[in-house]
Amino acid sequence: MTVNLPQIVLQTLTKRSTRLLEADSVLVVGVSGGADSLALLHILNGLRERLDIRLHVATLDHGLRAEASAVDAEFVRQLAEAWGLPVTVGYKDVPTLMKTWRVGVETAARRARYDFLAKVARDVGAKTVAVAHHADDQAETILMRILRGTGLRGLGGMAVSASVPGHTDMMLVRPLLKVSRVDIEAYCREQDLQPREDATNSDTTYTRNRLRHETIPLLEQVYPGAKVALTQLADIAAVDNDYLEAQLQREFIEPHMFVGKGLMAIFREPFQQLHPALQRRCIAWCYRQVRQVLIEDEIVSPDTELSFTNIEAAVRVALTGHTGAVAQFPGGIRLRLFYDRMFIEHETLDFGDHEPPLEKGVIVPIVIPGETPLTGTRRKVAAALTPEDLFDEDARLALPEGANVVVRVRQPGDRFAPLGMGGHTRKLKEWMIDKKIPQDVRDELELLVVNGEIAAIMYGSPWPISEHFKVKDDSPRVMYFSLL
Repeated sequence: MTVNLPQIVLQTLTKRSTRLLEADSVLVVGVSGGADSLALLHILNGLRERLDIRLHVATLDHGLRAEASAVDAEFVRQLAEAWGLPVTVGYKDVPTLMKTWRVGVETAARRARYDFLAKVARDVGAKTVAVAHHADDQAETILMRILRGTGLRGLGGMAVSASVPGHTDMMLVRPLLKVSRVDIEAYCREQDLQPREDATNSDTTYTRNRLRHETIPLLEQVYPGAKVALTQLADIAAVDNDYLEAQLQREFIEPHMFVGKGLMAIFREPFQQLHPALQRRCIAWCYRQVRQVLIEDEIVSPDTELSFTNIEAAVRVALTGHTGAVAQFPGGIRLRLFYDRMFIEHETLDFGDHEPPLEKGVIVPIVIPGETPLTGTRRKVAAALTPEDLFDEDARLALPEGANVVVRVRQPGDRFAPLGMGGHTRKLKEWMIDKKIPQDVRDELELLVVNGEIAAIMYGSPWPISEHFKVKDDSPRVMYFSLL
């Protein structure tokens, strides 16, 4: 039975919780002249009125096949004009870009193509680019990633919609992602479309071509339906990955991290309590966020990728390292430990927050309400009468009227009454050992002291507080504190 490709494309673009294409918008369509992109353009051209969009064709000569690639680009230009569609023809010298970017031909061609499509979209006032990736491409992508040792996120493969690689302000849509190559070729025959044949698509010196022409056909002989199984794996992994990402956001990232421009600050103690699966996922998520900012600032190449070895090394440092320890990532990005926090940042950038803690013997009286600079540092302690007056509270305490509140580091004989001990105290040193706080950090942890008694330990978020200052229903005076 013939598959109705226009109906599949229409449903893919419209039957979603969020409409992929805005009404009366321009859609840039990447067209090479091959069967996949030619079929996509033909289908979208027939759906223009129903989708309420305008099309703009973009075709790129990669400079890899001498006259042949220029002829293909001219073929697309003439076809677009014959169909009454505006078209932009571009040229990129991929062999030169390979040397400049220090990457292989496939990576350089891919990056050049997306850079070109994003530029065309900006030039014509479009926010969305369509490409012709299909189900067979998805199967090849998944197999390639499995062989490289990918995680659950990588197993999700390509998405129907995502940001254009290297250009987060642009959306990329793949309307044919659920369609097989066989069905696309059948559509071209039915519609009497005459696609161009790219000779390099048969060159098995390229990794993807070898998988396409040799490995996957062999897998299909051993296990018929292997391609379908790989695409099903992508669907399953993508859904599972979305769930875990949502859990990570809600349970850890929102309450225990500071997300800045090009910087991730993570509290170590709650990170150490995470399941190893979420620890790895947290490191990878933070790296991607920092990497994207640095790509946009042209500090890091879009081709930098994080490996399993990188992630495992970073987790080990986060769990067992001491202040100053570093785990290095690709692109000059690093994880650096700083007392009760760890930072993911670029090694050449100074994001601050590197200053030492209070010196031993220094006592800083805290203004209530108000902001009090901590002597010798660039940080401040904010004290407020309501949580709305703080950007993000670290502790809420029940304080007596006229309480004397100061910040200092620990002293010999310090004791602490942790929550859950019925108000009984224990040596602060023992509490720190139980909490696995590194020895070289213990003397530098700052303490919030009320009327001579430790009320909170300024470590992590929220801060550990004393049972004696716990807020109760009948507490007459509640104060809110935060470290800025």
